[in-house]
Amino acid sequence: MRKIATGVSQNSVAEVAKNSSIIIKLQGGIPPPPPLGIIPPPPPPGNLLLNGGLNRGDISPAANKGVLKLHWKPATVEQPSIPSLKQKGSFWNTVDGQVPTFDAKKIVQLFETKKEKEATVKKVAETKSQTLSVLPLKRSQAINIGLTKLPPINVIPAAIMKFDSLVLNKDGIEKILKEMLPNPKEIEEIANKQAENPEMTLGNAEQFLMKLDQIPCLKERLRLWLFTLDYKNAEKDIAEPLMDMQLAMKEMEESKTFKVAMGMLLAIGNSLSGTDIKGFYLDYLTKASEVKDPVYKHTLTYHLAEYMVEHFSEGTDLYSEFGAIARSARVDYKELLDSLIKLEKDCKSSWECLATISKNDNSNMKQKINDYLSDVAQRIHQLKAIYTVTKNRWHAFLLYFGYSVDEIPNQTPNDVFKMVTEFALEYRTTRDKILQQKKRLAEKRERNKTRGKIWALEGNSETAGGGDAAAPLRRRNHGNAPMVQNSQQRHDEMSKMLASMAEDSTLRRRAPATATNGINGKSFGGSVKDLVDNEPEDEILNGLVKAATLQTDPRDQRRRARQFNRKSLRRTRTLKMVDGQLETCNY
Repeated sequence: MRKIATGVSQNSVAEVAKNSSIIIKLQGGIPPPPPLGIIPPPPPPGNLLLNGGLNRGDISPAANKGVLKLHWKPATVEQPSIPSLKQKGSFWNTVDGQVPTFDAKKIVQLFETKKEKEATVKKVAETKSQTLSVLPLKRSQAINIGLTKLPPINVIPAAIMKFDSLVLNKDGIEKILKEMLPNPKEIEEIANKQAENPEMTLGNAEQFLMKLDQIPCLKERLRLWLFTLDYKNAEKDIAEPLMDMQLAMKEMEESKTFKVAMGMLLAIGNSLSGTDIKGFYLDYLTKASEVKDPVYKHTLTYHLAEYMVEHFSEGTDLYSEFGAIARSARVDYKELLDSLIKLEKDCKSSWECLATISKNDNSNMKQKINDYLSDVAQRIHQLKAIYTVTKNRWHAFLLYFGYSVDEIPNQTPNDVFKMVTEFALEYRTTRDKILQQKKRLAEKRERNKTRGKIWALEGNSETAGGGDAAAPLRRRNHGNAPMVQNSQQRHDEMSKMLASMAEDSTLRRRAPATATNGINGKSFGGSVKDLVDNEPEDEILNGLVKAATLQTDPRDQRRRARQFNRKSLRRTRTLKMVDGQLETCNY
């Protein structure tokens, strides 16, 4: 019995050890050593395990690589302690043997994390470290930003030497003069650093400064070039306002409408003030739109425009004549004088720059620039003469309009022309309103002439032969104005016309019936209705006759509804009816 029990116990222990080793293998761990006295089980054939058909020696190298790992929780594969599930076992035990074979190395390669970004970052760092930066950070950034608006660095020196405006424009020259000119200290530092590190390349800002430093008389060349490019626009900005100013003075002096308007405004002012002055300063034009009459609240400009429309109908709106005055009102002539002085100074400095450049350069460009500056100096002298003449004419213009000599220095062209322009604009607006109002009143008067009246008919002319007897009734008196008649006169006239038509129809009934123009004699024997039914115009005439002869008697009392005393039975839904009401209802 002891032998049998010992054998049974050994067999059970071996089965438990075998099951535990299988469970540990499924969990991916190292199987524990077998108990003492028990022979370990042999390894599985073909080195195939339950991990997809491949041994762990092939997958273990993937653990050292950067592989995407699955963060899951391992499940227990032991048999449940519940008695009903002991025979059924675990789900993962049933999965054993159902997994097909696949290539685990391929799936590991697909999920490896790549580290190519680090290599690229290192390359960029290496390339950055190869450039030589000498300038401060802000200075370098300012130059690099300016280079984005300029042509390539290698092209700029040649363009400056030849004054080539197709390569470098005015904005580029101004930018170089203001922010990007090299100084001797920067050039010295760049040269020293480059000598210490000859194998390193300079940055863009350093290369640009070194290229500009190689140009002789760089600053003088840029200033001279900028003056040649800017002179045409500067001359235009000075000459055009001077011409507009002369035209503005001429417009005010020769405008007939302006003369009449100022004379009428002077007469109105003398009438209101009870004075007899001969003229007024133009400053009062700004107050003309502020003074209002206490009755209609119309401004003085409104009354002036109204009198001008009535007594000077051939006058204009005054604003359309003052084009040069409106342009001159927007110009500051003090700044114009400053611009002329600055232009003269720039011309002188350009001569100095040309003299400096000529010491180191004997090319043909020198003679061309010399001729150009000579022409420019002559034109500037002419501009100064024109400005002086215009200024003298302005003083004479103010004296012509009655300003005293003491007031002339205080009156600027900008202020005077602005006052006149605003007055002309207000005058035009007011004049247009008055003309529109007059037009509406004229149209209203024309409408009132025909309001509530009918067109008088022509006299009844007898038709000869077999002519159309209805023709006189269809004619209307379009040439003459309608007659003014009251209702009684219209009634008498229509009665006479109907009586004459009835007599005419009686005579035609006695005459032999002859068809004329497609109408037999019987058609004329009927009433006016039979005659009117022939054509649409006769229908209109018939309607006018009825409207004129209709007499409406005044009603003594207002017409009442037919069933105004009727009481609805719907209220029986909510109210109880009286016995008397029920008896009167007929069902």
